[in-house]
Amino acid sequence: MSESTIKIGSGTVGQNEVRHFEFEAAEISGYPLRIPVTVVNGAKSGPTLCVTSGLHGGEYDSIEAALRLSNAVFPGRLSGKLIVLPIINIQSFLQKVPFTNPIDNVNMNRIFPGDPRGSVSRRMANKIFSEIVLRSNFLIDLHGGDLTESIQAHVMVKITGNKDIDDQSRKMAEAFDIPYVWELEVSGIPDYPGYPKGTVTYEAPSRGIPSVTAEAGERGKLEEESVKVLYEGMVNVMKQLRMIDGALSPTRKKTLLQHGAVVCPNIGGLFYPNVSCGDHVDIGTKLGVVKNLRGEVKETLSSKTKGVVLSLTPLMPVSTGEFVILIVEL
Repeated sequence: MSESTIKIGSGTVGQNEVRHFEFEAAEISGYPLRIPVTVVNGAKSGPTLCVTSGLHGGEYDSIEAALRLSNAVFPGRLSGKLIVLPIINIQSFLQKVPFTNPIDNVNMNRIFPGDPRGSVSRRMANKIFSEIVLRSNFLIDLHGGDLTESIQAHVMVKITGNKDIDDQSRKMAEAFDIPYVWELEVSGIPDYPGYPKGTVTYEAPSRGIPSVTAEAGERGKLEEESVKVLYEGMVNVMKQLRMIDGALSPTRKKTLLQHGAVVCPNIGGLFYPNVSCGDHVDIGTKLGVVKNLRGEVKETLSSKTKGVVLSLTPLMPVSTGEFVILIVEL
């Protein structure tokens, strides 16, 4: 097999070819679990860009953006290789389950690089990471608000401490016409232990692959504006990398976000938020209340930091300790 040919699972794609096929990511009781993959192998040499989406199967804007890209890039106009995995968490997608894989109840974007001897999600993550991500030069992971989540659109860079890799990731983030860039250190969020380790866009740059997470859309909606901003951002990245010709589309000036704080109630009940995603808050800002079934306020949630509301779970029922709001510092 020549260096210009790429083989992923059972799919072999020669130079100046495109193939849509299924990648066997794991097995369940002896039956293969397959996910869709598109490989575009350009007519000219260049970098390999991997696009992952659907790690959370209800984030439809990101899935649609990935599908559009997989059908829009032609090998004759491409320098390098494009690998698109539009729906990784296929069971979450099919069963309309937010955040986790319903087979083993695992959040797939918390377990990379995976484990070949683990549960289904961990085995999938290991095979995808070792056989696809680590063979790439750059990575874009697409997300948005899942079925029960509102978010403020943002691009995220997980800071590794490797200046060259971090700067390349920052440059990729600039290609998206999204107002906020969130740079998160490996120390993560105090009340959210372990994060960002285990996310594909932390584990990949930690191994020398510049990466970004781009998020747009909310609550399982399919909205053209969010699809478009993700799609056009990916095209801009490909222009940056000189994989395709053309001038970069202009993007708005970014506001830098850092650190982060999660807000969780100390008592279960009915949650009534006072803020929306994108709102700026100060220390002491009232974020919402938790009431009992008789309408009595049992807890008032207030902000302990100054920043912007980046994520919100605006559902009435909440449990003690449940993640309901994320605030990131301006």
